[in-house]
Amino acid sequence: MAIGSPSDGTDAGPSLVGGFVAFIDQLTVDFPSVTFVLVANAPEVQEAIDAVVGYYADAAAGGAPRVYGYADGLPFPGGGCDGHPNVQQQMDVGQRMAAYLKQVMSW
Repeated sequence: MAIGSPSDGTDAGPSLVGGFVAFIDQLTVDFPSVTFVLVANAPEVQEAIDAVVGYYADAAAGGAPRVYGYADGLPFPGGGCDGHPNVQQQMDVGQRMAAYLKQVMSW
């Protein structure tokens, strides 16, 4: 499914949001009780995720899928190669994300 990129082309933003929505709608046909957690790794992607989460929140009363967004705010530049997070920073993010998933999923 072509969804474009968050920063290239004239339809980049709308196609990213539209791609997320189409993909979620497609998966819920076979998995109606699925919960989605969309994870952002860039500001442009976060904007699309916020739009998608808002779209489904507005439709929640109609039995729409549960869709959440997660943005951790990785340190930038990180302490690893080429400004990426180092091992400890990745482990810290993983622990915070695991706690968030436990909350969302009621585990």
